[in-house]
Amino acid sequence: MADKVLIAGAGIGGLVTALRCQQLGFAVEIFEQASGPEKLGAGIQLSPNATRILRALNLETALAPFINQPHSALFLNYQSGAELLNLPLGDEILNRYGAPYWHIHRADLIACLSVAIGKKAIPIHYDTKLIDFVSNRDKVIVIDEENKKHTGQFLVIADGIHSILRDKITPPTPPRFTGQMAWRGTLPSAALPRSTTHSVKNFLGPDKHFVTYPIRQGEMINFVAVTQTSDWTDDSWRQEGDIAQLRQDFADWNTEIQDILQQAKSCQLWGLFERPLARRWYDGRAALVGDAGHAMLPFLAQGAAMAIEDGYVLGGQLARYSGHAKALSDYQTMRYNRVKRVQQRASRNTGLYHAKGSIARLNQRLTLSLVGKLHSAGLDPFAWLFGYDPVSGFSD
Repeated sequence: MADKVLIAGAGIGGLVTALRCQQLGFAVEIFEQASGPEKLGAGIQLSPNATRILRALNLETALAPFINQPHSALFLNYQSGAELLNLPLGDEILNRYGAPYWHIHRADLIACLSVAIGKKAIPIHYDTKLIDFVSNRDKVIVIDEENKKHTGQFLVIADGIHSILRDKITPPTPPRFTGQMAWRGTLPSAALPRSTTHSVKNFLGPDKHFVTYPIRQGEMINFVAVTQTSDWTDDSWRQEGDIAQLRQDFADWNTEIQDILQQAKSCQLWGLFERPLARRWYDGRAALVGDAGHAMLPFLAQGAAMAIEDGYVLGGQLARYSGHAKALSDYQTMRYNRVKRVQQRASRNTGLYHAKGSIARLNQRLTLSLVGKLHSAGLDPFAWLFGYDPVSGFSD
């Protein structure tokens, strides 16, 4: 009988881990506290380090109707729209890394992963919150809030930034509000008076930035507006946003942003939280994946990608070793420094994106100019990030 992997959480990390483990011959069972697949959210960016994994899991055909492949990533002045940096994506990324750069709505990705899970006959128990586990030499027993017990050989903790099970592995560290909040929304491309491009556009201004890109094969526009605030008073990490307030906050920004905000009917508001990188990612037969182990700011567009990488690598390590201790310790070793670097880069981009004052703005222009020159010279500053390849062998 195949070893069974129990997974806490049916988000991106949990579902990718489930598909990878099933692909490698494990029995899999998933537990999710929500009543069904996540339908809220907005667009996410998936760089080649993530898309090559999704392709290896045979998901490209199912995802095709929902994705958009951007031609370039543009960094622009918040008022004039003057170009600060233009990074080619599209075919150049595909040719360089052998995997594409995609945009997709988070709910579409979750839906496609959930359908793939169903086709593999992997059970998902919705409305089931796991609150504790006990691990011994041969198995792990998880306990839900109704005191029901579920037994397997491994437990993957992929239940997000507010994970309860995480605290059984590493000392409790509550999520830290970063002083920033993100307004997210979508609208039909046809609603805009100007034609849209197939680029990621990142408008940079003092203490704020505004990102736009198409999703669903260009039929929809996704926007993310990040502002700074001294406090987050809501108990939830997300809530319904006030579109009138958002329009006011960006009233003096570029006309393209005004077009989007005038046509947008609603938005959601997220408080942006970080959690210190867990020093220990596993205990006994249980291991952390994604935000449960390393929640990060979205300023490198890598939160989903890191969860996808985690799940794929963890599944491979479980299959590689008969001893769980070696499998899980190697998993942490293989992932720790990379995730730490990504988390730190994402945090550092706050200062770059929100540069305020003449000196900071000069540094912003010089930094972005240097990135462009390095890229033009063939010295790709993103090779360490996009070239990571656990499918055919690691590149770093």
